[in-house]
Amino acid sequence: MENPQPGADDAPAPRRRRPWLVGLVAVVVLVVVAFVVLSLTRDDFGPDLDFSRPAAEPEDVLKDAKANLDETEGVKIAITAEDIPEDLQTGLVSADGTAVRPASFSGEISVRASGFAATADVIAVDGTTYVKGAVIFPDWTPIEPDQFNAPDPSTLLDPDAGISGFLTALDDVEVGEAQRDESDGSLVLTPYSGTLPAETVRTLIPGAQDGEFDTTYLIDDDGFLREARLSGAFYPDEDDMTYVVTFADYGETIEIVEP
Repeated sequence: MENPQPGADDAPAPRRRRPWLVGLVAVVVLVVVAFVVLSLTRDDFGPDLDFSRPAAEPEDVLKDAKANLDETEGVKIAITAEDIPEDLQTGLVSADGTAVRPASFSGEISVRASGFAATADVIAVDGTTYVKGAVIFPDWTPIEPDQFNAPDPSTLLDPDAGISGFLTALDDVEVGEAQRDESDGSLVLTPYSGTLPAETVRTLIPGAQDGEFDTTYLIDDDGFLREARLSGAFYPDEDDMTYVVTFADYGETIEIVEP
């Protein structure tokens, strides 16, 4: 009998793949990818973000924003009228300055006085408001702000009679979608909308007419009020309009003395 010659039929059989091993590798890869993505996501939102934490109740957010405004020693406040009636004879056009606790303000105010536009420097201390610079006020002169439908600037930070009370007076609160501030991309602002009664709005605009005022607050992630937008009837026999109040530089203080 002839000895068999080595040939192709004697080649070693190919190794069989182990399906369970391939599946295990795939699972490990998926777990690693998921962990990396989750880590990157957490870095984007900040290392202290608690994904399991439920959203705060709107009423609590508004209370916290009021507390932050009540506790600050000073803040820059700007009040601006939008869509102000062209034929308005007397009213507040804008005010811009720094409010300092307990009861002072320094800045600039623009008003309509008997149909004419007037801009003046303003200082308010402990319930007395002085203006200077407009044609009708060449020297520092005490005025009653409400004659121009303006608030007493020295009360803006008053916990009871100031703007912070607007936050907890909001009715029918609805929470909007968070958005980045257009002027400061580092701020993420959440809108809280509802209505305010006229008696509350008169703290800011004394001539506000009876009824409700549509109001939206923008509050940042640290619980600070950044903007308040109020729309409604601020003047008799005039169309609805809007006043926008902005807040910046919480904690800033300057020395303010009576002129």
